[in-house]
Amino acid sequence: PLPSGNQIPLQQVAKIDYILGANQISREDAKRRIVIGFNVSGRDVKSIVNELKQKLDDKVKLPAGYYFTYGGSFKNLEEANKRLIIAVPIALLLIFVLLFFTFNSAREALLIYTAIPMSAIGGIVALWLRDMPFSISAGVGFIALFGVAVLNGIVLISTFNQLEKDGEENILERIRKGTRIRLRPVLMTASVASLGFLPMAISSTAGAEVQRPLATVVIGGLISATALTLIVLPALYILFSRKRKTHMNPTIKIIALLLSASTIANAQTQQEVRLSIDSCTALALINNPAIQSSQLSVSQNKKLQKSYKDFGKTTVFYENEDLIKNQNNNEGILKFGFSQSLEFPTTYISQSNIGKQNTAIAKTNLVLTEKELIRNVRSTYFNLWLAEEKKKLFQQQDSIFAEFENKASLRFRTGETNKLELISAQAKHKEIQLALQGANADVAIAQEDLKKFLNINDLILPENKSMERLASNINRQSTINHPFLNLYKQKISLADFQRKSEINRFLPDFTFRYFNQSWYNEKSGFYGYSFGMGIPLLFWGQQGRIQATKIQKQIAEKDLEGATLQFNSSYAKTVQELNKHQLMLQYYENTGLQQANELQSAATLAFQNGEIGYIEYTALLSQSIDIRNNYLEALNNYNQATIQINYFTN
Repeated sequence: PLPSGNQIPLQQVAKIDYILGANQISREDAKRRIVIGFNVSGRDVKSIVNELKQKLDDKVKLPAGYYFTYGGSFKNLEEANKRLIIAVPIALLLIFVLLFFTFNSAREALLIYTAIPMSAIGGIVALWLRDMPFSISAGVGFIALFGVAVLNGIVLISTFNQLEKDGEENILERIRKGTRIRLRPVLMTASVASLGFLPMAISSTAGAEVQRPLATVVIGGLISATALTLIVLPALYILFSRKRKTHMNPTIKIIALLLSASTIANAQTQQEVRLSIDSCTALALINNPAIQSSQLSVSQNKKLQKSYKDFGKTTVFYENEDLIKNQNNNEGILKFGFSQSLEFPTTYISQSNIGKQNTAIAKTNLVLTEKELIRNVRSTYFNLWLAEEKKKLFQQQDSIFAEFENKASLRFRTGETNKLELISAQAKHKEIQLALQGANADVAIAQEDLKKFLNINDLILPENKSMERLASNINRQSTINHPFLNLYKQKISLADFQRKSEINRFLPDFTFRYFNQSWYNEKSGFYGYSFGMGIPLLFWGQQGRIQATKIQKQIAEKDLEGATLQFNSSYAKTVQELNKHQLMLQYYENTGLQQANELQSAATLAFQNGEIGYIEYTALLSQSIDIRNNYLEALNNYNQATIQINYFTN
């Protein structure tokens, strides 16, 4: 438009043409943004982006203020990876926690947890066979796979445990029965999930790039997990069960074996070795003769179980009966055959029950022996630890009083003090030396006791640190199935089985006889057989044996009653002892030790400033020593009561 209101055409003042240009100008964060988009096929997004970055950095030089950013699927991948880094460990941890709460055993939780790496093998192989890269959907598939794979382990281990509770002690037979019973459920668990994911694995419709990796991971993982669970898991169960019988950590067991070998190598020399309390316990469980004797007793009773199925000896006989005998004619009968006697079948069953019960008693006695040995080893170890701590305390005080004895002697020679101070310093130093000698003797005594339990030649010293306070478990319910009481209960059952065995002897015995009979001078003859039955008519002796087994059962019941009273009384007494020592220990930990330190510091400062004399100073130091010594005694008494409490509880 012109000022006069007229208009002129644009073509007179400008050149107008059609050219290529931006069809849209986008902005983000107050900056212009140009989007270059492309699709990915046959490769994973991350490798393409890495290659693209390398080529752009090498070949493209951007002006100042320009830069590249990568979004779309690659950005989603990076964000999902960050989430997976958190989600996968949490999922694995939750699986372990749930397994632990299900079985109340970290050992069995770890055993079932082996299904996770076994399933991961199949998932990785399946991706490799189908030439698929790892993607977010594959990661989600692994999470789903781990949960399903663990189910098979739960099914198997639960069945093995139930068979063990039902009395199946042979671990190999337990595994055979358990896998046979649970084979179909295990296969059904894997096949249902695999078939359910199969349409996703072969999908080619929209969204297949997400579905195929997830389904491939689940199907491949379940195949490997099912196969390996049925083969590897039973083998691991055997190994874990054998380790459980030793009642020790595998690492501790290895340490104990190495120490045992070292002991044999140094059998002619005594060395002092510092060991932890767990290592001492493990070594004792391997070397102690009482444990070895109990283990042999279990093996002996297992062998004796076979003897209760003994059917007796088979009798082979040859008989000659002369009917007529003269110079011209010999007539008689020849017999050749065998006979076998059998008791009534229920007799063998009752005798077999007696054998099994004797084996159970031997096993319970082994467990009780192990508990008693652990208690004795730990008690002796803490007595040794107490003596070592006292030795350190008295060594520290010995150096202090030796220094002051020298100072008192010098002060006496220079005339600064009288002889009373010198005599007092010498007496106190001698008293500390005697206490130190007593502590050394206590260390040697405890070392000999510990060496006896461990059955080694080396002298053991405790760990080079301050004596620890043990944790106690005062739980009355956990004392119910204590092997000390179970031993008496099993003796009652044994007496009952023995009574049933004697009752079965009232039942008839059977005798079978088979023979061949022929006449003299004749090659052929005839065969015969006979059956016999032995019926007890004079049964007064057998009645006496039955009545004796009844009395034996009553004796066992009374023994259990007395043992229960003794056990409960000892447990209640130990709880009271623990509470008493806990109160004393709390005083020393909260107040006493602090007062002892302050008392020694204040006395030393006052003596150096001349505010108190040597006699007052030694009295205050003695009081500080007594407090520390009493604290060590209280700590040891508390630990000894805790060890006894832990012996009573399971």
